[in-house]
Amino acid sequence: MSRIVMMLLTALMLCSSFMVMAQEQGGVTYVVPASQLTEGQIAQIKAGEALTNLEQAGKYAGIGKEIGEGVSGALGAVNTEVAKFADTDVGQFTMAMIAWKIMGDDMIVVVKKLMGAIVGVPFFFLTSLTLLWSYRRLCFPRRVMTKRGGGFFGEKEYTLIEPNPKGNWDVDDWAIAHAVAFVAVIIISSLMIFA
Repeated sequence: MSRIVMMLLTALMLCSSFMVMAQEQGGVTYVVPASQLTEGQIAQIKAGEALTNLEQAGKYAGIGKEIGEGVSGALGAVNTEVAKFADTDVGQFTMAMIAWKIMGDDMIVVVKKLMGAIVGVPFFFLTSLTLLWSYRRLCFPRRVMTKRGGGFFGEKEYTLIEPNPKGNWDVDDWAIAHAVAFVAVIIISSLMIFA
């Protein structure tokens, strides 16, 4: 129904613009150089041109007003039909699809960046802390309390324990492995956050 109304209004507006362009001023036109006219004739021509321009402007203003009122009425009818359509389930689905078409790509980018920051930042800090703990345990000598005296301020004895690397690797191998793992964590976290 609304498609038919829109086609009729479009045809009406096109026809009215063709009618406006088809109007022609009647009469015979003579071309005479201004040097052959008297001053009175020149003054009369200038006054007539001013009056003709004013009349034409008035006519065009009236036509423009009528076209504006017609378009306003047509758009009011279209607005009413669109409001009725938007109240239906199909209309709401259509509005959602239009909104998705306009904003969908931007929304996906924002959600992707947000999820990267939400997952990537904690991943970086937690894995970095885990690597730091592991590096400290496997590569540095540690102080361990072996004896505690009585009371809160009692004497304490500490023993220095050398690092105890696991497997066939020595301390230097574990240090290199931790450095490589930390670089990998930085790269993976950067990809999660910034890609």
